[in-house]
Amino acid sequence: MGGTDTSFCLGGNKGGGFGWDDMTTYKVGLRWITSEDWTWRFGYSYGDQPIPDSEMTFNILAPAVIEHHLTAGFTRRLESGNEWNLSFMYAPKSDQTGPQNFDPTQTVTWEMDQWELEASFSWR
Repeated sequence: MGGTDTSFCLGGNKGGGFGWDDMTTYKVGLRWITSEDWTWRFGYSYGDQPIPDSEMTFNILAPAVIEHHLTAGFTRRLESGNEWNLSFMYAPKSDQTGPQNFDPTQTVTWEMDQWELEASFSWR
């Protein structure tokens, strides 16, 4: 207790944790400048599910079940040089099913979709 061996701490090699697997994420994006005043952006991202089915219970704190993300946005530059920015992200519904770790006779299913809208104004 209180020593320097942190391997038994939360997230350590021998401690409790989320149990996420390493993952590779693939992304592609497009920026399209239609004039000095308008820039459009589009993107797509895909990453495999990092949570193994055996780690369902603890991952209720961070249920990262989303695998696909679609994004779009624009920048509108004003004559003053200031800018309006708007972006949108949609992650379609994804789910995962596995045993409830405290009672493996029970099955747990998570499902999630996400929507995000961001707006900003930049002074230049």
